[in-house]
Amino acid sequence: MYKRICEFVKENNLILDGDSIIVGVSGGADSVCLLNVLLALKNEIDYKVYAVHINHGIRGQAALEDETFVKELCKEYDVELSVYKKNVPEFAKANHLTEEEAGRFIRYECFEQEMRLKNANKIAVAHHKNDNAETVLINLFRGSGLEGLKGMQPKNNNIIRPLLCCQRKEIEEYLSSKNISYCTDATNFLNDYTRNKIRNNIISYAQEEINSSVVDNILAAAETVNMALEFISKYTNKAIEKCVILKEKKTVIDNNIYKEFDDIMRMNIIRYAIDYVDGLRDIGRVHILLVDKLKDMESGKTIDLPKGIVARKEYDNIIIEKVSAKTNEPPKIDYEIIEWSGSEIIENCDYTKLFDYDKIVNRLEVRTRKDGDYFITNNTGGKKKLKDYFIDIKVPRQERDNVYLLADGNHVLWIIGYRISEAYKIEKNTKRVLKVTAHLEKEKV
Repeated sequence: MYKRICEFVKENNLILDGDSIIVGVSGGADSVCLLNVLLALKNEIDYKVYAVHINHGIRGQAALEDETFVKELCKEYDVELSVYKKNVPEFAKANHLTEEEAGRFIRYECFEQEMRLKNANKIAVAHHKNDNAETVLINLFRGSGLEGLKGMQPKNNNIIRPLLCCQRKEIEEYLSSKNISYCTDATNFLNDYTRNKIRNNIISYAQEEINSSVVDNILAAAETVNMALEFISKYTNKAIEKCVILKEKKTVIDNNIYKEFDDIMRMNIIRYAIDYVDGLRDIGRVHILLVDKLKDMESGKTIDLPKGIVARKEYDNIIIEKVSAKTNEPPKIDYEIIEWSGSEIIENCDYTKLFDYDKIVNRLEVRTRKDGDYFITNNTGGKKKLKDYFIDIKVPRQERDNVYLLADGNHVLWIIGYRISEAYKIEKNTKRVLKVTAHLEKEKV
């Protein structure tokens, strides 16, 4: 097994001369094997190893015993060790996560912190073939797209998985042959977590009752998916260049181009768009299909996705963005009444407007739209509904309630940031002018 790991590491360029590697060591068979193998590999490759152990604050005395075991092991191996003590249940509750999700988040957060402290460049984790097969099934059951079915890769950015070429049984046999002890986490045999349920019920049943090679067969299928994805991605990237525009936490898809692509291409474009906005966690195939339906819907239709992500049809585009709850404060307005002779020179720009004061009938108010709002479009008295104006200039439906108006009853003097009503314009016989200045943080389009 050790020889196979060496070849796997070299084939995938997982470890190079000069690397500094943070190794997660829980005390279980997998991580103990990983630490042992990495130390042995130093005879062939010149790199540094630092160990990290995280006490998750879940298993009480058993967790303390694991911590003690890892400390003694690292002392025996002469490996520098850092121990982190965290309260995973508390973190999970505060962040609305399962303990499984919270534990993973905290582990990698600690690994990243230790990597910075040690000026390391890689993190080694002890995932093996069985873990990978479980991951494929978990993603399948959760409704993942093809990306989730390719399983874990030997290298993902700065994370490396040197044991991904081995099965759990081989790891245990390796440790036994070298008389190396390890801790056994009793919670691995409980079905409290999704991964445990997959491992203890589904895969074990399939191995005993269907095919003993089920793990290798699942991973062979995953590898086929991975090869197919690499082929598809070449064409997907070209499609993305044609129809996708990336903005700050927002993706704009040109629907006229998008809707002409094949199904698989559109699915990948949507996945890319959502991933850019806020990652693909909690996003399943059903969400991708819902967003895709927008291509045939009318402007203004929206799809709510997990994590506050919203997809909407906006005229010829599909917009995907993260919506934050925020209040839209009205602009500060300054008013000034000026005696008018017609010769005055006053700046009249986007946010300072001049109106014939004596034409105002009611008390002016600054507000957002309501039913019945209108304005006059020309000097012959042509009337236009505010709603129709917003549609004509393509103001997205969800943004229309954020546009403030200066209104005289239902008659809109000024759509602030846009245009004014012709009915209140200054004329030859104007005697008094109302100068209105709106102080906005930024101009509207």
